[in-house]
Amino acid sequence: MAERKSMSRSASEMWCGRVGGFGLIVWLVSGIGLEGLNGFKLASYLQDGLRRDMWMLAHAHGTALSLVALVLAWAGPLAALPEKRARFADRLFSVGAVLVPLGFLLGGAWHSESDPGLGILLVPIGGLSAAGGLLMTFRRKS
Repeated sequence: MAERKSMSRSASEMWCGRVGGFGLIVWLVSGIGLEGLNGFKLASYLQDGLRRDMWMLAHAHGTALSLVALVLAWAGPLAALPEKRARFADRLFSVGAVLVPLGFLLGGAWHSESDPGLGILLVPIGGLSAAGGLLMTFRRKS
């Protein structure tokens, strides 16, 4: 019975493991794409400073949050928690790890002259979600 419980909380079944692995691939490949846009001097990308900044932020935050998600899933801090708390922290951080870079990406895709698009509203929501997941993971038991 104990073996079955540990199997249900393996890194491959946690959202952090999936989000981290898939996100790392997506955001690292997007970085190569951004370098390609720079290398081929695509005017619609280079002349739009806000888009360039937002997409670089999406790449950087997406890569970093994906790495943190993998650490949470594989290094074991979530596995040391009670199952219900671990599941909630896992889901909460995973949602944040998706929303933050997605908000930057969408904020740069469709925007006005000087302000990011409405997609940027996903960034603080995702940031709070990721912070909440980390807080639940590393908070001492009461």
